[in-house]
Amino acid sequence: MTFGAVCSACGSHFVVNDGGGFSFEILRCDACGRERTILHSEIGELHAAFETAWRERSEDAGRKKRTKHVRTQKPRPGLSLEEEYQTKLTEFAGPCSCGGRFSSQAPIRCPDCGSRKFREDPAEPSILYD
Repeated sequence: MTFGAVCSACGSHFVVNDGGGFSFEILRCDACGRERTILHSEIGELHAAFETAWRERSEDAGRKKRTKHVRTQKPRPGLSLEEEYQTKLTEFAGPCSCGGRFSSQAPIRCPDCGSRKFREDPAEPSILYD
C-alpha cells in the first residue's frame, strides 16, 4: 500500500510504501528508514522455496487440524518459516549506507527528521499496488 503521510514532528509531507507485493518485498533501514525494494526475481530460489514451504504448511495445517495428535503437539523450537525468510531477506539486502540493516520490521520514518510519528495525509490517496 502506498499513502501520503505528514510527520508529526516536523510537518514534512512524504509518501509511504508499506508492505510487499506479488512481485516484490519492501524493507526499511532500522536506523534511517531508507527503503530497499527487492524484486522476487532477484531472489528467485529463496522466494520460490518460501512459497513452496508456505503452501505445503498451509495444506498440511488443513489436513492436520482434524487430528487430535496434531492439536496436542508442541511447536517446534527455532525460527518460524516467516522469520527464517525475513532473516534471509535481511542478509540478501546487505547493510544500508548509514550502517543500519534493512528489515521488513523496521519502522516507517520521516525522511527529513527521522521521526517515527506521522499521520496519514487525508489529502493524498491510498493506493493498493497489488
